[in-house]
Amino acid sequence: MQFAINRPVGAGLVALACAALSGGAQAQAYVLADAGWSQLDVDCAGADHCDKSGFGHKVLGGYTFGSGLSAELGFISFGRADARIPADHAVLKTFGYTLAGAWTTSLASDWDLTLRLGLASLKTKMTDWVLGSQHDTVTKPYFGAQVGYRINPQVKLVGGVDFSQAELHGDKADARNVALGAQFDF
Repeated sequence: MQFAINRPVGAGLVALACAALSGGAQAQAYVLADAGWSQLDVDCAGADHCDKSGFGHKVLGGYTFGSGLSAELGFISFGRADARIPADHAVLKTFGYTLAGAWTTSLASDWDLTLRLGLASLKTKMTDWVLGSQHDTVTKPYFGAQVGYRINPQVKLVGGVDFSQAELHGDKADARNVALGAQFDF
């Protein structure tokens, strides 16, 4: 079977394609990397020592469609928590992949605000001297906010926060990062 497009419809399709492509002039890809303080709000009842904070980081790639809307795919680590009693030592780590939508708006010349909302597939792994290694992977809501300062047309310094939730065998812990980094636009 063969489909024929008459001239007025064909001209309309060409005009629509040109309009879509000209709107794509605002579209661009970017990568972002940040690192900083992380915290896992785990229950450390009974532990002699409990350290819920550590080093977290995020790496993501995004594509801006225009009007400040973007789609992002990334990797995030919410660091680790460390609990000790005299006969045992347990370390909990949470990390995984994110898929989010982002919206960026200008605050002032060279300054902007970005809000993220999406899903995170997070693996929470516990390594324990007595119980051995255990892990769970769950999908949880993910959200974040960042302030950016553009130092040139391709590079922006960023500072932000990211939030989600870790889970291991039904026990849940809020996870957050506060980090500084950079975004590179292509």
